Amino acid sequence: MIGEVVKRLDPALKGQFPDVNWSDFAGFRDVLIHQYNSIRVDLVWRFAQEDLPTLKQAVAALLNDLEDSASSSGAMRDG
Repeated sequence: MIGEVVKRLDPALKGQFPDVNWSDFAGFRDVLIHQYNSIRVDLVWRFAQEDLPTLKQAVAALLNDLEDSASSSGAMRDG
């Protein structure tokens, strides 16, 4: 699911987080879906340990930005 969502993200949005290897997430999804018979568990584990934390930080930052934006626009309408 992560790889599929990453493929659909706006490039400008991805550009805000250059530390995230966006194409790696999309490519990893393709390997899991299409080459499932040759998956190396050690690589999946390394991906989960090394790459997912960076993605998690980026998603958390995006969510915070969205919340801040919604709060700001709500405050402007209410005030």
